[in-house]
Amino acid sequence: MIADDHRHSAINALGDTQVDTPNLDSLVHEGTSLANMYIMGSTVGAVCMPSRGMMLTGRTLWRIDEPDLGDWSLWPQMLRESGYHTYGIGKW
Repeated sequence: MIADDHRHSAINALGDTQVDTPNLDSLVHEGTSLANMYIMGSTVGAVCMPSRGMMLTGRTLWRIDEPDLGDWSLWPQMLRESGYHTYGIGKW
């Protein structure tokens, strides 16, 4: 699960004692969590859209709008080709 607008510090298992997040805590303990991941920025007010674009393509902010991917694979495609089951939900 990737929550591009959700701070890592808003999860109980990662230090927020004000919020009860048992399901996210379970993911932290049984999976991988990234506490030092930063948004590069954006050319518009919304930083979530370019963040998702950079994660999906592996491209920098200045190259995500190039229409021709050529022989590039998107991140979910690479995961599927490696045997993972992927699913997208949300504001894509």
